Amino acid sequence: MNGPVAFCLGSTEGSVLRRETGRRRNARRTMSGSAVSFLQRVFPRHSAASLARSVWSGERLKDLRSVARGSARTADGGGGWGVVSAARTRASLAERETPGGSDGIPDLGGASGDVGHETPAASPQSPAGATVAHTNGSDGASKKTLVVVESPAKARTIQKFLPPQYAVDACMGHVRDLPGAAEQIPPQYKSQPWARLGIHIEDDFRPLYVVPTAKKAVVDRLRQRLAECSGLILATDEDREGEAISWHLVELLQPQMPVRRAVFHEITEDAVREAFANCRDIDVNLVKAQEARRILDRLAGFTMSPLLWKKISRGLSAGRVQSVALAMIVERELARLRFKPATFWGVQAVLALPSAAGAPPMQLNTVLHSVRGARIATGRDFDDLTGQLKRQNTDKVLWLDEDKAQSLVSLVQSLPPNAFQVVSVERRTSTRAAPPPFITSTLQQEASRRLRLSAAEVMRVAQRLYENGHITYMRTDSPVLSAQAVQATRQAVTDAFGGDHLAPEGGRAWKKPKRSQEAHEAIRPTGKSFVPPERSGLTAIERRLYEMVYYRTLASEMAPAKVNVTNLVVEGPGELQLRARGRETVFAGWLRALGVDTAAGGTEGGKGTRATGAGTADADAENGDGGATGILPLGVVVREGDRLSAVSAAAESHQTQPPSRFTEAALVKEMESNGVGRPSTYAPTIEMLVERAYVRRAAGSSSSGATLVPTLTAFAVVQLLQRHFPDFVNVSFTSAMEEALDRIARGEGDRTTYLSEYYSGEHGLAATVAAKDSSIDPQEVRQVHLPALEASGTSEPVKVFVGPYGPYVSNGKLASLPKLISPDEVTPERVQRLLALQAADGVLGHDPQSGRPVLLKFGRYGPYVELGGEASVGAANGGDVPAEADMAEEADGNARADIQTRTRVSVPKGMDVTRVDLALALRLLSLPRVVGTHPETEEPIVAGYSRWGSYLQYRGAYTRLRDAPGGTLRALDIGLDEAVQLLAERKVGEATGDGVKSTQSTSSSRRSAVMRSLGAYRGVTMEVCRGRYGPFIRYGTTNVRIPRALDPQALTYDEAARLVAEKVDAAVLTADEPD
Repeated sequence: MNGPVAFCLGSTEGSVLRRETGRRRNARRTMSGSAVSFLQRVFPRHSAASLARSVWSGERLKDLRSVARGSARTADGGGGWGVVSAARTRASLAERETPGGSDGIPDLGGASGDVGHETPAASPQSPAGATVAHTNGSDGASKKTLVVVESPAKARTIQKFLPPQYAVDACMGHVRDLPGAAEQIPPQYKSQPWARLGIHIEDDFRPLYVVPTAKKAVVDRLRQRLAECSGLILATDEDREGEAISWHLVELLQPQMPVRRAVFHEITEDAVREAFANCRDIDVNLVKAQEARRILDRLAGFTMSPLLWKKISRGLSAGRVQSVALAMIVERELARLRFKPATFWGVQAVLALPSAAGAPPMQLNTVLHSVRGARIATGRDFDDLTGQLKRQNTDKVLWLDEDKAQSLVSLVQSLPPNAFQVVSVERRTSTRAAPPPFITSTLQQEASRRLRLSAAEVMRVAQRLYENGHITYMRTDSPVLSAQAVQATRQAVTDAFGGDHLAPEGGRAWKKPKRSQEAHEAIRPTGKSFVPPERSGLTAIERRLYEMVYYRTLASEMAPAKVNVTNLVVEGPGELQLRARGRETVFAGWLRALGVDTAAGGTEGGKGTRATGAGTADADAENGDGGATGILPLGVVVREGDRLSAVSAAAESHQTQPPSRFTEAALVKEMESNGVGRPSTYAPTIEMLVERAYVRRAAGSSSSGATLVPTLTAFAVVQLLQRHFPDFVNVSFTSAMEEALDRIARGEGDRTTYLSEYYSGEHGLAATVAAKDSSIDPQEVRQVHLPALEASGTSEPVKVFVGPYGPYVSNGKLASLPKLISPDEVTPERVQRLLALQAADGVLGHDPQSGRPVLLKFGRYGPYVELGGEASVGAANGGDVPAEADMAEEADGNARADIQTRTRVSVPKGMDVTRVDLALALRLLSLPRVVGTHPETEEPIVAGYSRWGSYLQYRGAYTRLRDAPGGTLRALDIGLDEAVQLLAERKVGEATGDGVKSTQSTSSSRRSAVMRSLGAYRGVTMEVCRGRYGPFIRYGTTNVRIPRALDPQALTYDEAARLVAEKVDAAVLTADEPD
C-alpha cells in the first residue's frame, strides 16, 4: 500500500487496514462504491483510492458491517454513527482476533490459515494495533522463526541457546522515531503545519514516526530475513523502551505470520527457554507510556529551546529531565559561591594509660571537647553564608583562635602526672546491616567511586556483561531478588564464607521502591548458581565490575557485622573535658564480602558533621569535629576512676569547606532520591549536559572522581527558567510527571488526557511560553549574577553576560571570557585585569625590534595578539587567523621565508588571557618558527600551532604534539634535538608516548606505520598503528580508534580486545556469522 494508509501514525486504524491488505495482497478485485463508502466511515483518515486498494473480501466486509452496527448501538444507544462508533468498530475488530501458539518453546513455522493473538482494545490514537499478529503463513516458506533483539552481542549469546530453526538478528536499538530534521518528513506531510514538530496536537497528540536514514538498511535486512521465516519472536528488553521497539518493529515489518513477545531479565539458557515457552502479547500500556514520554520530551524541547535561542544564544536546549538536573548542579555551585569559610582551632592531647610495673605505658589519643562547660566549636557550628558562629550557638560554644588554642596546649602540658581522670566509660555493641543488591543508580555511584568510571561508561560495561550472559538486566530501580536468586546467593555465601555468615532465612526483605517500574529485579549474577569472578573468564574492566555485582549480591544475604564501641570521657583541672571513642569488630559478617576494612580498634567518629548544610560530610581533618573522636587502643581495659597523665598536646587549625560539587555518582543519587528521571535516563542526561557545554568534567579527589562544573551559559539558562518557568525546573513537578507516566504504564492513566493537561489549555506549556515571550528582556536574562562580583564594592559595576558568541564582562567596555570558564574563576581581580587591558586598547608593550605596539584584542572568535602599526599580514575574520586555517593548507606556507611577518595570532584555546604579557605575546607572534635544519637533509623543521594544537612540519608532513593543559604550547619551547627525535620515531613507527600524531599534506595514501602487534583476537591479528588522525588498532580490514585517554604504547591485549569487540559487535550480524 502507498500513501497515508501505509504510513503508520500509531493507530489501530492503520494496523487493521494493513492486516486486511495483507490477507489478499495479490488480489485484483475492485470493491463496489458502497463498500468503499462504508470503509471511509470506519477509517475516516484515508482516501477512497487508498481504501479501494485494500481489497477486503466480501465475507470480511459483511463481518465488519455486523461489528459496526453493534458498535453504533453501544456508542449512542441507537442506530446513529459517529467517531465513537467508528473507533469502537476498529477496536472490536481487533478484539476478535484469537490467540494461537503452543506450550514450551513454540514452533511458529508452517502456520496456515488465519492465526493471530489477542489485542487489547484502545482508542484510535493508541498504539494498540501493533500487538495484532498479522496473519497468513508463508505457504511453503522456511520453517525458521526469526528472533529480533537489540544488539549483535545479545543476538550471538541467545543464538547459542536455541535450536537451529531459530534465526536471531539485531535491530540495533530503536528503528523509528519522531523526525529529527525537515528532510526526514515524508513528502505527503511536509505541507502540514505540525509536521516539523512531528506531533499532531489537534489530533490527540498523534506522533509522526519515520525511519532514520541510518536504520533503513537494518529494516530492509530484517524484512528480507522475515520473508524467509514463518514466525517472529520479539525479544527486546523488558522495559518501556524495549516494549516500544517491539511495537515499532511490528508496525514496520507488517509480518504475515504469528508474532510473539518474549521477555527475560537475564540471558541464560534456562531464562531464554522459559521466556520462549511463556510468550505474551506486546504490553500496550508500556508502549503508551514510552510514547507519552517521547512526546513530552519533544514538546518540552521544541517549545522551550527556541525561546532560549531567541533570548540568550542559538544552539541551547532545554529538556524535561535535563533542565532539572542542570538546575541541581547550578544551585550547588551557587551555594559554593556564596559560601564564606571559617577558620577555627582545636586541641588534641595524648594521655598515658596506667600500666604494670616495667611495661611501656599505653597511650590514648583524645580530643579536647569542652572548657568550663563550653563546647569547643567545630565545623557544624558555623554559618555557611557569613563564616561566623550560628546565632543560636554564640553562648554555647567556644570559638578557638590560634592564641587561645596554644594557651590551652600549654595548660595541658604543664599539668602534673595523673592530673586527668576517667569519669565515664560507655560500652555497647552495635550492628551494621548489609546494603541491598545493586540497582542502576547505586551501581553507577559505586563504580564511579571505586573504578573511576563515568555513568555512561558504567552502563556500557554493564550492557556488555548483560548481553554476554553474566549479569541480569542493568536498568532497574528494584533491589528485590527472585526466590531462585536468593537461593543461589545463599549457596554462594556458604561456599565462600561458611554457613555462619548467612543472614537468617527470610529475615530481611528489600522493599521495592514506590515508583519502581515493571517486574524487574536487582542487578545480580545470572543463573541458578553464581559463577565466581575468578572463574568468569572476564578480563580488565568487565571483571572488576562483575566482581562488584557478585560480592554486593552476596553481601545482601549475609549476617550483620557486630562492632563493640567504647566511649570515654576524661576530665582534668580547669574544667577541661576530653573525649575518645574506639571500636572493635567482633564479627565481620557482610563486611568480608565487600572487602571493608574490619581491623579492630579503628576510629569510628567524625563522619556525621558538615561544614555546610548543602554539602557532603567533611573530613575530620578539615572540620575538626573531634568532640567525639579519638583512637582507643585494642586490648586496653579502662575503668572509671583511672588516672591518666598528659604526654603531649598540639593545636590544629581547621577550615570549613564549601559544599562539594556534584560528581556523576552524586548527581545520579540526587536525581534518584528526588524522583527525577529513570534508570535509563541518568547517564544520557549527564552526557547531554556535557555535550551542550552546560557543564564540563574537572578532576576531583582520588576518592570521588571527576566533578561536574557548570559554565556561565548554564547559569544564564537556569536563571531564565527559574525566574519565568519555575515548574520546568521544579523537582516536585518533574517527579509528579514521572508518576503520571507510571500510571499510564499501569493502565491507570490516559495518555491523551495527560498530554493535553501538560501542553494545551490556558495553563499549558504552549500558552505559558507564548505569554512570557514578549515580557522577557534578553539583556536581563543574559546577565549572570555572581556573588563575588556583586560584593566586590568597585566604583564601576562590572556585569557578566552570556551572548551569542560566548560569555563576556562589561563595565562600559567589553572583554570576552573563555566559553568553558567556571563561575568561581570569574574573580574581581581577573575581571579588572581584562577590563584594564581593554581600556588601554590592549597595549602590552612594544616590539623591541620594530618598535611597533603589541596589542591584546578580543574578536568574534576569542582573544588574539596583534603587532600594530601596519595592516596585518595573513589576518582573517577579525582575529580568527591561523587557528581557522586548515593544517594541510598551512603546511605549504610554513616554510616560506616570510613566516616571521605574521602580525596577528590567536591566543591558544584554554590559555588564561590574563597571563598574556609582552613576552608571551612576542613568542606567540613568532609562530610558526623555524626550529632548525634537519642534520641529515638540511631541510627546515618548523614548529607552529593551529586549531588542533602544536605541531611540527617537515617535508610536507605533520607531527602533532600534545600540549599541556591550560593552553601551554609545545611549539614555543621544543628544541631541535627533541624535534629530530620525534620525527625519527614517527618515521620508523615507534611509540613515543608523547602524544605525537602524524598526517600528510599530500594526497598520497601511505600505509600507516605499525607501532606494535598485540597478537590474535578471534583468529585475526591486532596491530597498534599510527595513522593520519591518531593511533588506532588495525584488525583485519577494520580500523578501531584508540581513545585519547589510553596510551597506545601501554595498551594491553585486554583493552585492545574490548575496543575491537565494541566496534565489531556494532556491525550487522548476518545469518552465517560464525561463533
